[in-house]
Amino acid sequence: MGSAALAADRQAAPVYQDDSARRLRLTLVEGELEDANLQVLARAEQRFGAQIRIAAAIIGSSHVIRYAAGACVWHEVFACVPLAAGQRRLYTAPVATLTTPVALTPDARTRYTFSATLTDWSAGAAALRRLERQVKTGDGLGLVYQFPTTPHLDDPPQTIVSARLTAPQATVIVETVHSYPNEGAIVLTRAATCRTAVGESR
Repeated sequence: MGSAALAADRQAAPVYQDDSARRLRLTLVEGELEDANLQVLARAEQRFGAQIRIAAAIIGSSHVIRYAAGACVWHEVFACVPLAAGQRRLYTAPVATLTTPVALTPDARTRYTFSATLTDWSAGAAALRRLERQVKTGDGLGLVYQFPTTPHLDDPPQTIVSARLTAPQATVIVETVHSYPNEGAIVLTRAATCRTAVGESR
């Protein structure tokens, strides 16, 4: 992930806690991320074309994505856990306000957008299954982590991360699902990053 805090996996078995999807919050951080409170449960990294590199980590019931586009580096942190002081925050907002996409322009050639939707289980289950299939059968980067469950839950809590390159626009799409069966909720996120080549107009 490009930081000491996320470089080593902490393999202590996580214990599922009845957290709330409504506590999730997006924080965009400029540069490298240093936070010892982030427990990495799964991670993967991949370059998409010549322009963009993605490093993804599942942290608890949340995720961190490191984006590198040219000389620009930023992190998408979607978590209930607050970040340590000292990070250079570009933007922060709770999940309830993220249905309208947030836009970021790290430099003149790069555009990034992020949106999130908090929905009930019946409305979000189809998207969850689609992303499960996409990670198993599709190209690109994929992570799935199922948390230890309890007898009263029919479905395991899980987090899914999928990143793929779309053609012909050469846009990297990162989709995630965070399921909260304890409250019958699913959170869906979608981020899109596009970087134009030198001499190319948007």
